[in-house]
Parts: sequence; structure tokens; C-alpha cells
Amino acid sequence: MSKHTHVNTQLPHPPVFSLPSTSSKISVRADTSTRRRHIRLLNDILHLSIQRGQWDKANRAWAILARCPEVDWRAMWHIGLLLIGKQYDQGGGLNLDDGSSLSATTSRDRVDYLKTLMLRYPTRRESLLRELSLELISQERYTEALDELELYLPIFPYHDNPILHLYAGLLCLYLAQKRPSEGKQLLSSSSMPASLDISNLSTDRARSAQRYLDRAKTLDPGNPTASTFLALLEGMFPQAGRIDRDEDEMNDEDDDDSDSDDDEGRYGDVQLPPPESVDRIGVDFADAVDEAWVERGAKKVRVAKG
Repeated sequence: MSKHTHVNTQLPHPPVFSLPSTSSKISVRADTSTRRRHIRLLNDILHLSIQRGQWDKANRAWAILARCPEVDWRAMWHIGLLLIGKQYDQGGGLNLDDGSSLSATTSRDRVDYLKTLMLRYPTRRESLLRELSLELISQERYTEALDELELYLPIFPYHDNPILHLYAGLLCLYLAQKRPSEGKQLLSSSSMPASLDISNLSTDRARSAQRYLDRAKTLDPGNPTASTFLALLEGMFPQAGRIDRDEDEMNDEDDDDSDSDDDEGRYGDVQLPPPESVDRIGVDFADAVDEAWVERGAKKVRVAKG
């Protein structure tokens, strides 16, 4: 009769850190299999190595975890961002690429990493866009950061995010300064300036900043930063609060002018076919052009009923 040796597979200590799984149907509990117990322990090693500054060990643990199908590495994107661009000595100490700041290659890698995650992880795009904006700002790529925000802010759900509007407003205010070196304190210093020199501000940029900050305050009325800078802008541009209304009035005037255009196949600056040619192909011309809006450049011309 053969003797069977019992092997104790229980962990001496339970896992300390949580680990996201790729699906609710896939469990990464430490008591389900030997493989998953190793994965949970490796996750603990990763977090402890980061806390202890053992970056080389943390990098190796992250490289293994990211390849495990049970682990949702996208949900741990902040760890991957933390580990990008770090160089290590034999003792595991951290050395920045140029001794004081991130190198150009590392900076580009961090931005590319965040942009790739935004495409592959749509459920976290708001958080990723916020982190991407801060990353570009930290690299002093202010115009690129504003371009990224302006690309997404008109779209839901970014349109309802007060933090993103606040970032866009502060970036516009910073870029409105004709001598950026004198206004760099706006984003790089913890102490806000008491006042801004109106002679050094671009009016268009300052008004754009007012619109973004006003939207941020509407979404988050208790935000002190938005309220403070709005008060400064309203003092500099008393007409800033009426920008949207003035633009609407200008559009209405354009609409009134377009109503007086002739009906000979041409309405304003937009060439349209004559009504009879449309009727011949079985389309009601009056319904086709009723309340239609045609964009040309930055103006909107409403086509009157035929």
C-alpha cells in the first residue's frame, strides 16, 4: 500500500492588495488554484516593491502580471505609467534619465501610453484624458494639452466634466499671456497671482478661458479656483459675460439677411438647385430646405422656405 504525502498549499498569509480580473467569471482569488495563488503573491510583490523603491523588481513583476490573461492590466494603468522611463542601478535605486527630469523619449512614451489606453479602454477615457492633460502640462506642452481638451470637450461625457473644463480654462488663460515666461506661475506655482496685467492678455484667449471656467463653475458651483479666475476675468472684461448672447444676436442678424435673398436657385452664398428640378425627382423642395442650416466658414446661413 503506497503512502500519499499531503502537500499543504495554503498560503502562510492572505493576499494584501486587490487585483482586478479580466472578467467577473474569472476569479483571481488566492485559494482557487496554484497559478492564481502565485499571481496574487506576485501582485503583492509589485506593490511592496513600489513602496520600498525597488523599481527593478517592480518592473519585472509588472511585466509578468501584464501577460497573465486573468489580470486586467488596463485597470492598473496608473502603475504602468509610474514605471515608464525609470532606469535602475544594480542596487535597485532610481535614476532619472537626465539626472533631474524625464528625457524626451520617456516623455513621448508616457504620452503615447496614455493615448493608446484611451483607444483600448473606453470606459476610463475621462480619467485618462485628465491624466494626459496633466502629463502634457508637466512637460510644458500647453498648446497640445489644450488641443486635446478642445477635441473631446464638446462630446459627451466630457462635456459634463468640471475638472476638464477647469483645465481648459486655465490653459487658455495661460496661453492668453503674450509673454508666457512671465505668466508661468499660473500653472507651475502653488501660489496664484493676485492680479493679471490686461495689457498682456489676448482678448480671444481670455474670453475662451471665461467660457470654460464659467462652464466649470456651472457644473461645480463650489469650485473656488473657477470662481476666483472668473472674478478676475469679469473685472478685466466686463463684456465677457455677454459673449454668448452677442454671438447669438450676430447669428440672428445673419439669419434676417439671408431671408431677403432671391429665389433663383441661389440663397445667400449657398448654391442650391431650383425648386422645379427637385420636384421633378419626386422630392418636396419646400420640406427639403425647411429649417435647413448650411455652414460656410464660421457663419451659419439658414435657407428660407422655397
